[in-house]
Amino acid sequence: MQSFVCLYGFPAAGKTTFARHFLQEHKDFVGIGADAVRQTLYGSEDHYGDSKEIYAELVRQMTDALRDGKSVLYDGTNLRRQDRLDFLFDLPSIPIHREVIKLPTNMEVCAERHLQRDRDIPLEKILPYFSIGEEPEKKEGWDQISTCCTRAYIASPFFEDAHRAAAVKAAEILRSRGIDTYLPLEHKVPNAWDLPNHEWGAAVYRADVKAIRNSDTVVVLSYGRLGSAGTAWEAGYAFGIGKRVIVVEMPGTTLMSLMVANGRTATVKGLDGLQNYDFIRFPELRDNEMEQK
Repeated sequence: MQSFVCLYGFPAAGKTTFARHFLQEHKDFVGIGADAVRQTLYGSEDHYGDSKEIYAELVRQMTDALRDGKSVLYDGTNLRRQDRLDFLFDLPSIPIHREVIKLPTNMEVCAERHLQRDRDIPLEKILPYFSIGEEPEKKEGWDQISTCCTRAYIASPFFEDAHRAAAVKAAEILRSRGIDTYLPLEHKVPNAWDLPNHEWGAAVYRADVKAIRNSDTVVVLSYGRLGSAGTAWEAGYAFGIGKRVIVVEMPGTTLMSLMVANGRTATVKGLDGLQNYDFIRFPELRDNEMEQK
């Protein structure tokens, strides 16, 4: 069945990056975006233009694609309920699967990204978007609502060369999927060697906690029950503040902490399992064969 997939997220949430990677993996989809329409109509993505004219062009492109047998991925903020309902009402009346994919990037990260990108829109212009609290609901007419991963934190021990290499590979896997990934190895405390040990430790702690809070998913490379205390703490903290936790059981692991094994969204086997995991719909995978203590 054909699909109409509608992205939902704040400005600078990573929607266009997500769309690019999604379309690379889903060749039966056509990408249609509000920014692209503004570029075509007015010569600039930053020109707000006539909202009715933009909407009419979006609906025309969506209708043509669907009638041509294609599925559609719509790249826009789609923060207002009425805007989403308008699209559902005006799409052609053919059987299609209707899905919203939410990008959960928070305001702090979005603001930082907006200031770093080359857009002719002042930050003050987009701030009102963050106060719109009209999240999608199935009663609007959606068949499925998913919350994808846009920003991940890698929790892992880094004491051995093999551990560091695996963490770097995990970051590569996530980034290849378009996921903004925080790998602590890559973030050094300025002038670290000049600091007393306790000040260096506090600085690393603060940076990593901030990174976990600004991520929507924590990926835990687990080497078993007697693995790093720091990694276990990061996993527990993430779970406690409502983050999704993906536990990657690394090769050779035969015994898992029952707290880590049960305080997670899903468990995957090794980096191959991470590579194949669905970071859009987050299936709740379990490993009931691994011994827990």
